[in-house]
Amino acid sequence: MNEGEVNEGEVNERELFHAVERKHVWAAVVDQIRELIDSGRLAQGERLPSERQLCAQLRVSRVSVREALRVLESVGYVEVRSGSGTYVRRAPSPPGPPDPPGTAGPPSSPLRQWLRVHDTLVAKLAELRELAEPGLEAVSRLRAVIEDVRRHLDDAARYISSCMKEEQAPEGPPR
Repeated sequence: MNEGEVNEGEVNERELFHAVERKHVWAAVVDQIRELIDSGRLAQGERLPSERQLCAQLRVSRVSVREALRVLESVGYVEVRSGSGTYVRRAPSPPGPPDPPGTAGPPSSPLRQWLRVHDTLVAKLAELRELAEPGLEAVSRLRAVIEDVRRHLDDAARYISSCMKEEQAPEGPPR
């Protein structure tokens, strides 16, 4: 039998399987917390475990938990209160027109609805930010070093200039 041929009753594995998309750990954390909120297992106003506890329960790094909480906060699933903790906001409703005025609960913002519809884009933007931040920090540090070098060169130039002026100054009266 030639390569690529399949016996009757067998499945051509090349057609059945497709490449698995690698997912960032923080995205898996986002998915898990969103599912708990959407299913009602985490209720509005409920406080999430601390970052440290989430790390232990999910067996992930603190960086992954923090990034996930930033994404969830940006799309309105949670509210991070400094010094108090992270709380579940009103579970987002499915995408659709804004809630009519006078209905129970605060109206959904068009931005939140757009973010829910484009959650893949939001995840990719968070990933881009994750990749770009270290480079931007390095550029910022490099600029600071360049500024320090310029300042030192200016100081050195002023010092040399003052030394040269002192050498050219006429000497005082002979002793």
